[in-house]
Amino acid sequence: MEEAAAKPILVYGMGCSYRVVLEKWLHESGVTYPVNMEFGTLEAIIGGVSAGLGISLMPRIVVQKQPAETSLRAHDLPASMNRMKTAFITRKDSYASSALRAFIEALPRV
Repeated sequence: MEEAAAKPILVYGMGCSYRVVLEKWLHESGVTYPVNMEFGTLEAIIGGVSAGLGISLMPRIVVQKQPAETSLRAHDLPASMNRMKTAFITRKDSYASSALRAFIEALPRV
């Protein structure tokens, strides 16, 4: 954690849920004002981490999809922070096929 805390965090702009979790994790580890580098695309964040500019937080599947020769290394988060709430959204006035309605009805209600 000390090594990670010494590097900037590479993130999307404000409002990104992964950014919030990363900042919370760092804060709970004693890093109160990390240096933030904001990027507009996931590819730019991954490229920045690969180049050694800093660290980031993203779904493991994103890292697993990177070429085998990449210099990325994944680490597990503490159990208290390793779940993200995800919402399925659609436009209110768009057509919903029977398959889409069945899918939506199969989703757990929270």
